[in-house]
Amino acid sequence: MVVAQVADTKINRDSTSPASFTAVTHKPTEVRLEFLMYSRRQFILQCTVTAGAWCHSPSTLRAKLFRRRRKQCASRTRPNHVAEDVGKVIGLSAISLENPYFRILVDAAVTEANQHGYRIVIASADLDIETQIKHVGDFVEQDVSAIILIPCDAKAIGPAIRRANATEIPVFTVDIRCTAADAKVVSHVTTDNLLGGKQAAQAMIEALGIQGGEVAILDFKTAEACRLRTRGFFIEIANYNSRRNGGEIKVVAHLDGGGMKHTGMRAAQEAVRAHPDLRGIFAINDPSALGASSALITAGLTEKVSIIGFDGQLEGRRAIKRGIIYADPMQQPGRIGITTIQTVIKHLRKETVMSEILIPTELYRKANADRDPQLR
Repeated sequence: MVVAQVADTKINRDSTSPASFTAVTHKPTEVRLEFLMYSRRQFILQCTVTAGAWCHSPSTLRAKLFRRRRKQCASRTRPNHVAEDVGKVIGLSAISLENPYFRILVDAAVTEANQHGYRIVIASADLDIETQIKHVGDFVEQDVSAIILIPCDAKAIGPAIRRANATEIPVFTVDIRCTAADAKVVSHVTTDNLLGGKQAAQAMIEALGIQGGEVAILDFKTAEACRLRTRGFFIEIANYNSRRNGGEIKVVAHLDGGGMKHTGMRAAQEAVRAHPDLRGIFAINDPSALGASSALITAGLTEKVSIIGFDGQLEGRRAIKRGIIYADPMQQPGRIGITTIQTVIKHLRKETVMSEILIPTELYRKANADRDPQLR
């Protein structure tokens, strides 16, 4: 047993276990010390700690100490290289890769990362937060250069992010912002969803005309991005109604569309059964909009009820060209993926990055679809 005594702090360390030690302190005293870290070979690691701060789990602390040691070695053995030259791997965990939007985003991120000499380890959580938390733990153990998350749950992902924070691995989020307290995210890159929601309302106003009428919203409330889209929709509809004297647009149903085709279809079926005078549906993404279109086709209501989607995915754009969906605020997943990687690289090079980066949407109608080279 090796014992180091400095001021009012005593650190006990068992030399047979690299992370088995305890710290006892009576007041917050800053301690500077050197001790032996055992792995495949012995080496001395100099670090500065604040007494009482040794509260990380053994695996987390081991990863943090090894990360610092690796950077020190890199700076001594490669004086003409920056720290990012060592272990150029980025971990990326996506909420799901079933959604084409996220596949486009991830593919663009991979291509951009490769151009900067980085490799991306991709994992899909398939909408399961526990799986995503495990992904982050795996990335920490692998000591990746950075972690990119498209969170399954804005709050529940917090502890996993804090674990990465403890090892000094920078975390970036895409599309869904982390809302957990004390979870540090370097930068959040996303669509300007509030703007997109307003554009969706503008499209609904066009589709319904001066008669107005009843509309339903197919939401996905667990995602902040979708909540912002809905909020923008409500804001724009309220502004429109305030200028009208008759022909207002009334939201009569606000349902969970699940963000998927099958759940969107079920929600739309429920909406049309409960509201026979329904004239419009706003679905917060293309899969749920396409599900809603299936429900309308089955019910024979395609001529009566207009659908506004969101995303601008290829299948959604095809539906717009055929007149099944009226319009989409079109996202730019490729640009989001590229921008995210560029932001990660800037941060790793010690450059200043913005805490939030918003990518604007553009309203995509049938006229756009008719000119779209991908649909010819």
